[in-house]
Amino acid sequence: MNKLISILLAFIIFFAPFAIGTVAAWSEFVLRISILAIFFLFVIKSVKGGVLEYKTGALNVFFTVFILYMAFQVLFKTSILPRYTTNALEITVIYFMLYFVVAGMVKKEEDVHNIISRITITGFLVSALGIVQFLTKTDKIYWIRPVRSGSFFGPFVNENHFACYISMAALVTLGGIVSSVRKWKRIPPDMPFKYMVLNVFENILNEKTLFKILAFAVMAASLFLSKSRSGMVFFLASMAFFILFAASGKNTKKIVWIALLGILASILLLDRIGVDTAVSRLGSVFKSGEYEGRLTLYMQGLKILTDYPLFGTGIGTFANIFPIYQFGSELLYYMHLHNDILQLLIEAGVIGFIIISMPFLAFIMKFISRLAGASDTYKYCVGLSILASLFYLSLHSLTDFSMRLNAISSLFVILTAVSTPLLDPGGKRELHIKGKIAKPLLYTALTVVFISFLFLASRPFIITLLCEKGQSDLSFRLAMRLDPKNDAVYFDYCGFILDKLGRKEIKEQDAYETAIKALDKAIQLNPYKTKYLTAKGEICSRRHDYGRAFDLLRKAALMEPDNSKINLIYSYMIFWKAVNEIDASERERLLTLGLAYYKRATALSKHIHLYMIINDKGDYQLLKSILKDIGIDIE
Repeated sequence: MNKLISILLAFIIFFAPFAIGTVAAWSEFVLRISILAIFFLFVIKSVKGGVLEYKTGALNVFFTVFILYMAFQVLFKTSILPRYTTNALEITVIYFMLYFVVAGMVKKEEDVHNIISRITITGFLVSALGIVQFLTKTDKIYWIRPVRSGSFFGPFVNENHFACYISMAALVTLGGIVSSVRKWKRIPPDMPFKYMVLNVFENILNEKTLFKILAFAVMAASLFLSKSRSGMVFFLASMAFFILFAASGKNTKKIVWIALLGILASILLLDRIGVDTAVSRLGSVFKSGEYEGRLTLYMQGLKILTDYPLFGTGIGTFANIFPIYQFGSELLYYMHLHNDILQLLIEAGVIGFIIISMPFLAFIMKFISRLAGASDTYKYCVGLSILASLFYLSLHSLTDFSMRLNAISSLFVILTAVSTPLLDPGGKRELHIKGKIAKPLLYTALTVVFISFLFLASRPFIITLLCEKGQSDLSFRLAMRLDPKNDAVYFDYCGFILDKLGRKEIKEQDAYETAIKALDKAIQLNPYKTKYLTAKGEICSRRHDYGRAFDLLRKAALMEPDNSKINLIYSYMIFWKAVNEIDASERERLLTLGLAYYKRATALSKHIHLYMIINDKGDYQLLKSILKDIGIDIE
């Protein structure tokens, strides 16, 4: 069973980055099922042995507090959307399972070495893929998968996420390289420089660390080729952190030498592949105006915090609430704030942020303390490399949403799990399982928990299949039954009904009634999504129920005043209401108001026009003619 657990962990390490960062529903499903499998195999093995061992420490407290705080937000309804916080809670529990297993697996130096080696090999292969794609100038991931937007590199859709993953893997690889210094022949302080260099190379070849040096060089070179500015800057800062910290410890001369040698190898490889692009990209970091958009985004996010200061909006709710606070947008919807730390503050609130961050800060302080007092060179080097990786991740989290990516989250959990027993081998407790009834009860409880989490882990993937692949009334009804509080399912069902109407497979009256019922349910479940209000308003206008449509669009426009599409549709509703208005003064007021919203919509987006939202071209020509007669040109 130990071998099966080890194989599953190797699969998780390899699969997470190569499955395009594990962002799709199918890849998330595979990752979660793999974690569940490895956790329950590990627990069953322990129960069979009669002793369940688990690690103690600040990071256990961190996970426990994080999970309990999300449960508090759900149970006491401090979350604006408890369902989304529940989803985040489920994911966190699954990652805690991964941490529990990895921390329990590491019992000796060989276990640490095996995990670090797998991360090194995976990082090397991911980087090699990125370099080959760069040299072949392909515009598709794996040469087959087109990318909708952004600059991809390697198997990652976003070059910044590639840079984050590879930087962490490279720093851990560097720790594996320098850890071999304990077996090196001693370098006399008076040895001439050229013999010192020869001694270093001799030790490298003797210790078979040449592949690790090559892997580090390939990873570092691919990082710079990815053109991620934040990735390059933070990697250099983390390397400086590694060298400076190492300079204050033991075996400093050897450690610093091998670190500098790794940097030199990276520079030489980068020079052979193409350094000009990387240097020019790095030089653009300090250009004025480069990060103005990101800072504006943060200021908009902070407005949410002023309305929900104490307990936040709820973990996992940012994407739903942010559009209401967003201004100056050209139909850009942000799923994340591009700052993990600030987003956590917004979702958890000031009280929650302090409660959650304190155990993690305690873990870091204990980590540094243990590292400074480590007498074993191997523990020191590997521990330092993990600390440098966490330092990099903390910097990168200030400018991106790296921790929202499963590939990076799983790597973070594995590294922190390795560090716990590595630097604190005595920090563990044992639960002895005694009695004839104890084991059957535990097996029964494990079976119930496993089936429950299996359902929760597979539900998003099954719903995606039903809604995207099924495309039938039955598939949507099954999806609603599986997750009755999923507002997106009802919205997608509305779209499916309207598509059926377009193909004339359903009567118009039946289609509109069914679509409105679905949207009413979606709005009830998630009143913060203005696109639900907008969609309902458009359907009402198709039914010539302009009064109701007008009210819905007015509400949407007040909630999201800088959404160009909402402003455009609302102006259309106002124009029609003005055309049918009998009172002259009221008609004049409505026309002025409609024109103001129309101008606002076109100012927010230059690529938007009324004819894009009016299905009946006859209606468009009629409205255009009426407005032109009274001096309003909508061309």
